[in-house]
This record gives sequence, C-alpha cells and structure tokens, in this order.
Amino acid sequence: MRATAGILAVVVVLTVGTTAGCADGGGPPSGVPRPKVTTSALAPGFADFNGDGVRDTVKGHPDATVEDAQEAGTVTVTYGSSSKKTDKDSNNGSGSGRRQQWTLWEGHNGLPEQAEPDDRFGAGILTGDLDGDGCTDLVVNAPGESWDRQRGAGRSMILWGSRHGLRGGTLMDRGSAAAYNGFAFMAIGDFNADGHPDLVSPAVAGESAGSHPRIYDRVLYGPFERSGRAAGSSHFGPRISDTAWLDTPVAGDFNDDGADDLVAILNYDNEQKRLIMFNGSRTQGLSGSGTDPSGPGYPESLTTSDLDDDGHPDVVVTIEGDGHQVLYGQRGGLSSHKP
Repeated sequence: MRATAGILAVVVVLTVGTTAGCADGGGPPSGVPRPKVTTSALAPGFADFNGDGVRDTVKGHPDATVEDAQEAGTVTVTYGSSSKKTDKDSNNGSGSGRRQQWTLWEGHNGLPEQAEPDDRFGAGILTGDLDGDGCTDLVVNAPGESWDRQRGAGRSMILWGSRHGLRGGTLMDRGSAAAYNGFAFMAIGDFNADGHPDLVSPAVAGESAGSHPRIYDRVLYGPFERSGRAAGSSHFGPRISDTAWLDTPVAGDFNDDGADDLVAILNYDNEQKRLIMFNGSRTQGLSGSGTDPSGPGYPESLTTSDLDDDGHPDVVVTIEGDGHQVLYGQRGGLSSHKP
C-alpha cells in the first residue's frame, strides 16, 4: 500500500517517563518503578515506546494520501538508537541496533479501521504511559473519521508501547457519533496528581453533568486498561451556551499545587475570545466552570515553556495583531508579573 506524505501536524509530547524497560500486555513490569508524570513545560518531551531508554520521535501527516484516499493521514515513528543509520519499516522498534522508522496508517500494520478520505489520521498526537507498564503509549487523533453513519464524527486511537515497540490500536470516542463534531483528545496531564497521565476530551455540546446543564468537556483519569477503559472521569467546562468551545489547550502545574491545570482559549457565539483556566486538584481532579487568568483579549494560540527558569511552567499567549504576552506560572496561579 502506498502512502504519500503531506503537511506535518503539530506534535504534542506532554509527558516524560524515564524507564528501565517495560512489560507487554499492560501493567508495570516487576522491579521497575512507575515513572513520574511531568510536562514539557519543565523538561524536553521524551517518548520511549519500546522501553530501551533511548528517545523515540513521532510525526503526524494528516494530509497524507494513502492509496487513493486523500487526507487519510499517516504517522511516522522513529525509534531512537546510538546508530546514525536508519532502517525503514523494519522490526518496528527492536532488533538491528539502527534507528528504525515506521510509517503507520489505519488498517495497516495491525491497526484497526481503514484509511479513508478526509480521516486526517495524525492531526493531533499525545504521548504518555497510559497503562503504567513503563513504556510510552501514543494517542493519535483522526478528527475527520466518519463512523456510525455520521460524517466527520472523529475518533482517536491509542497505540500501546511495549518492549517490541508500538503494538495494536484501541479506538476511543465519546460513545455516540455526532456529525462534523471532530472528536479528538485535546490535552494530556496529571490533573489529580496521582502519578498517572489523564486525557482531556470534548463532550457533546449540551451534555449534562449533575446540576450543570451545559458541560462541554471531560477528563478521563489514568491508568487506562488496554480496552481503553479509564480509572475514572469527570466533567468540566464553561456554562455559557451550546456554541462554546475550547481552543489550543495547554497543561501544566501553573499554580504550583502539585496537580496539572488546563489553560485554553474560550470561544463562544460572536463574543470576544478570552483565556480560561481550569485548576486540577488532588481531591477533585479537573472540574468546575473555569476562571479568567486576566490574560489579553483576542488570544490566537498558546504554548508553554519555563521562560524564567524558576521551575514553573509559563504560558506564552499569541495575540491577534499584537505580538505575544507571557503569563508566568507561580504559587497562586498565572500572572503577567514575574514572581
């Protein structure tokens, strides 16, 4: 099967797991401590899909053509090695001692589903040790995938790390398809500070949760089973309107309480875009309707980095037509003033 690459997706590597090897089939290997979850705001992204202690890299190509399916999408995984030579599509992460590069797509190399036009497999990528076995797992979004007779409903797939590299693929979705809703996991972080990475996903607009009539997003708490089942979940989001949504969320412990928080751009109706922050906690995880971190108006995009080298992640906000602004992470929350 032929695949033609297109524009690269943004690769989001948000968890770090330094391992001494990993088990196959889920669950931690004997004698190997569980890696602590941290974010790229404090350390370079490190993915180790085969548990050999060498950094692996991944790139999404959502515009790639697979056979005649335009924008079906592919993902390229390169397994790290001390060798400068690269074997392509060979051994999938174990064997020759050379760097091994694999190009993956739906319905190929053991992955479920079938590559179809406009799936955009690889449009978003997240990494983390979701099942706690010591190997990094890979979450790949396909926001254009159609299923249950709903076009563009969107799905995500978890590829599980193992000592032999990435294996299998578990489909993840919201449980019911909604046309042109573009389901995709948006962020990864440890929002309840239990050492396991958690996944943030959008909920169907208007989905209710308890006394909140309009809750738009949810967090799935790790560890995850190979079936995709999470240890728990909770809802959160702005109670504004059925047309509200969150853009470009970033995760990190911005208020220095030990639990990761989520900062995003809030869009709703025709109102001015603004920043919104959801605090994580050890007792409630990610919850509530969010607070305004007093950021600039008309934000366009967000990135995180420890700009002042104080050990706390900061948020860089790109502002429409006006450069950027930095919000500094510190005890008590984000501020435009350095601590």
